[in-house]
Amino acid sequence: MSAERDLAERRARLTPAQRALLARRLRNGASGAANAEAEDWSITPRPQPGPAPASFGQRRLFLLAISRPESLAYNVYYAVSLRGSLDAAVLARSVRAVVERHEALHTRFETRDGEVLAVVAPELIPTSLPLIDLSGLTAAATREAEGLRIVGELATPRFDLRSGPPLRIALLRAAPAEHFLLLAVHHVVIDGWTLALITRDLAQAYEDFAAGRRLSWRTRSLQSADFAHWQHRRVREGALAEDLDWWRRHLAGAPPEGISWP
Repeated sequence: MSAERDLAERRARLTPAQRALLARRLRNGASGAANAEAEDWSITPRPQPGPAPASFGQRRLFLLAISRPESLAYNVYYAVSLRGSLDAAVLARSVRAVVERHEALHTRFETRDGEVLAVVAPELIPTSLPLIDLSGLTAAATREAEGLRIVGELATPRFDLRSGPPLRIALLRAAPAEHFLLLAVHHVVIDGWTLALITRDLAQAYEDFAAGRRLSWRTRSLQSADFAHWQHRRVREGALAEDLDWWRRHLAGAPPEGISWP
């Protein structure tokens, strides 16, 4: 087979999105193609606010949540040990600031025309931080048992991702100088890496507020919905076309079973 014929057949197998991307790169030339590739990979704020398609990972976890409502597999539990003097009111203010800063933490999800949408809901931002005081329990064993019971009550109920919020949070006081900030968050909006970022932001907010300063962190220019918008744009431009074609070929003829939309 000649090189020209092979090239023609390979072009014929391209999807429309892939052909459009190839044409643009050929017009721009080699240096332009490199710039186009760099531009393709840059994440920028989505053009319009409001409900936006969920990322592929969020959509997968949402579908798992509604198909297995009894499962707690994707509940993430986390406790921050706080030693020393603590101002509960300042911590409550810090928690609110962090949840407000990260849109994913006050997002709910809905389905519309077969699409999973992420809806940022400011009304889901907590207005208070529940304080559970166990410092009056003198027996250490009793205090520990009660603390574990409270952690279970916070961590085990399932999250209703349609109405939100996707997190629950409380402050546990074991002693005047010993506290635990308890969080339960659904994996649809958090992972280990983002949990570390949120902990860092919480420490910074508390330090600023306790010192009477304004928040010193930089304004966030990108949110999770901006990443989801970029991800969908990349797919429309053919970034995953080869992978999708592979799966279509190997799943051809598979039983028509799947998750039905409730």
